[in-house]
Amino acid sequence: MLTLEAPVRADALELALIRGGLAYLLSRYYLDCRLKYDRQTRPVGLARFVDLTGLASPVVQRRLNLLARAALVFYVVGIGMPLVTALLCLYVVARESLNNSQGAIEHAWNAVAAVLLAQAALYGFQTFNEFFRPGFRFAGGVGYDRMALFWSQQAIAAVYFTAALTKLIESRGAWAWHTPRIVIQIVKSTRQAYYTRLEPGSLEHCESLVRSMSRHPHWTRLLLGAGLLVELAAPLFLYNRAASAAGGVLLIAFHLVNRRYMRLPFKEQQLLVGIFFLQVPFALVALIEFCGAAF
Repeated sequence: MLTLEAPVRADALELALIRGGLAYLLSRYYLDCRLKYDRQTRPVGLARFVDLTGLASPVVQRRLNLLARAALVFYVVGIGMPLVTALLCLYVVARESLNNSQGAIEHAWNAVAAVLLAQAALYGFQTFNEFFRPGFRFAGGVGYDRMALFWSQQAIAAVYFTAALTKLIESRGAWAWHTPRIVIQIVKSTRQAYYTRLEPGSLEHCESLVRSMSRHPHWTRLLLGAGLLVELAAPLFLYNRAASAAGGVLLIAFHLVNRRYMRLPFKEQQLLVGIFFLQVPFALVALIEFCGAAF
């Protein structure tokens, strides 16, 4: 899916704001969270090749988080991108490999890891390309920072599209028809949340929701089937800024429905969509330029 042409024009300020948004996401929702596990009973990802349990040490975590925060500063400024993106990608993938090596898979950070992997690959190619001057040039004189934006958008779209495609393959095309059965998962996730936070209101909400979905299975199919279509349409959101903004609205609405029904907030993914699809950095740049022209 990764291509060599970037359709969206973005100036240096917008690109810096985008990097700043991603840095905030990593700092707020990732570096501030301690690793929960100190063993890898069922290794996945990097844990299949390397013992990652040392990452769970509080001392190691503090030092690596400090290094990652320093890397984020360079990332926002745009200095040393090949090394910085590689370090951030490796750290995120290593941590999530350890988290997911417990016998269950958590996919909240898939899109973030995909973005970092895409950027690390692009800037790694930049380093490789500099050894063979005059080297490869992107069409239209597009720079690596602008191309990183487009590759990041493609990585996010690929995550959503793959999720939808997997649902269709595993259900043999009948996923939407079987959605009323999702009440079982709603009960499971709600009870898990209850035992974590001990909020009786969540159980009452669950009972009401399950009754409603069981009584109206066709409405359930229609609503959740629409979410499947949004995921399948994710590659179309790459066409231009308008399509990207519209897609951002649809994807966030999709997550809000998931939060309402499944108790799955995916705050990190919503923020990622806001940064790369909803055009929030572009709107800020436009506001700054408007205020500058007005005053």
